[in-house]
Amino acid sequence: MANKKVALIVGSLRKQSYNRKVVHELIHLAPAGLDLQVVEIGALPL
Repeated sequence: MANKKVALIVGSLRKQSYNRKVVHELIHLAPAGLDLQVVEIGALPL
């Protein structure tokens, strides 16, 4: 079975934001078939 790629959007630029902490925990808890990647809002085009 192929890995599924999932983008996790962090909606804050603060280093200590609650959303960022949750996203990093989701990455650690994800099953082997999911490839979770963080997408910063600062990196998205307007």
